[in-house]
Amino acid sequence: MRFFEDALALGPGLSVFTLPTGSAAYDFDIRRYLPVRSIQSFESVGPALLRIGAIRDYRALEAQASELGASLLQSAEQNRTVAELSGWYPILQDLTPRSVWYEELPTAERVEQDLGWPVFVKGERQTNRHRISTSLARSRDEFERILGVWKDDEILHWQRMACREWVELQPVGKAVGDAVQPSAEIRCFFFQGQLVGSGVYWAKESWRPTTRQQADALRVAELAAERLSVPFVAVDVALTVDQRWIVIECNDAQESGYAGVAPMPMWQRIIEQAGSGQAPGATTRDLADR
Repeated sequence: MRFFEDALALGPGLSVFTLPTGSAAYDFDIRRYLPVRSIQSFESVGPALLRIGAIRDYRALEAQASELGASLLQSAEQNRTVAELSGWYPILQDLTPRSVWYEELPTAERVEQDLGWPVFVKGERQTNRHRISTSLARSRDEFERILGVWKDDEILHWQRMACREWVELQPVGKAVGDAVQPSAEIRCFFFQGQLVGSGVYWAKESWRPTTRQQADALRVAELAAERLSVPFVAVDVALTVDQRWIVIECNDAQESGYAGVAPMPMWQRIIEQAGSGQAPGATTRDLADR
């Protein structure tokens, strides 16, 4: 069974494999909105980006692409660098909260020794839909409760556990039910080192950054993307209650939802840059002013 539904040439230097996931925050019909063409021969087009949802075994996808005569723009090692905390944290340690990850599920005593309380608990690659009940441990008892559900959780059980120092972020709106408190966060997409899209992560909230906040946020995100040096990366930055911008998450942008980023202009910039081999028409400063 193929790992994609559609294969499109975006231009002479880039192609994309797509698979709808059913998530409005992730799916975008590139074929419908942009001037692309179907791929007849994989060997005649540039390397491919993936828009097929979450990826568990990137090396297997590389092998499948190779069997088709295609190559992927992002390597398995580059995917690991930006998709796993253990890959990107050592590179961005001074820009993000103190963090520890574990080969086996740790005891509450071990986590208390490493970080103290409270801690933010997550899978090394992702959380479980931002649920506060599986994300925040203020004490040993709360951490042990999270341990109790971890092994049976459909999203968390296959990941290594990561614990992060709890940093108070600037709240926006109100938490609903078991969801984490929405905060002042911006998601940024970088393609070949250039900013191609940015938007408010909690798009349904009324908060929007000021011009100064946007510029400061993008400066931190751009520094992170420059250090990571991966072709297609998403960087999430957040404003702390003491008004500092920090990196709170990185990911392979192939797997990231758009959040508050407008997908069509983002893909237009990607196509423009891939075709020219130069920076897209919009600079970081241009995007910060929008």
